[in-house]
Formats: sequence, C-alpha cells, structure tokens
Amino acid sequence: MIREHDPIPFEQTDGIHNFRDYGGYAVSGGGRVRTGLLFRSGQHMEASDADLELIQRLDIRTIVDLRGSSERSGFPC
Repeated sequence: MIREHDPIPFEQTDGIHNFRDYGGYAVSGGGRVRTGLLFRSGQHMEASDADLELIQRLDIRTIVDLRGSSERSGFPC
C-alpha cells in the first residue's frame, strides 16, 4: 500500500496501541481512502479518558473486532 502523503497516520493515545488512520492509502481503481474514514488499532483495554474522548470526537460508527473469543474475554474493551 502506498500513502498519498507523508504525515504520520498514528493518533497520539495514552493506552491504545497502534491507533492509526488509513486515509491516503491507494485502493484499486486509482482512488485513495479518505482521511478520517477508516481506522485500525490494537485493543483498548488500557484506554485513558482522553483516548476515549478522541474516539468519541472521531465519530466512529462501526467497529469490527477481529480477535478470537479468548482474546476478547481476556482483554475486554
């Protein structure tokens, strides 16, 4: 995947590992993912209040949790 621009896609968080915006990545057909549309991260078990406020401000409406059952029960978010 090639990003359209150089800005660091990672959001500054206290307790969420690897939280980033996929905006700017190339997609098939020559387009690009819009900034602020698709995010990914590690688990949110240690998210601070500031982290949760950031997620609220981003207006994320759909969450897809790709962890297995044992991961979800061991690290609830």
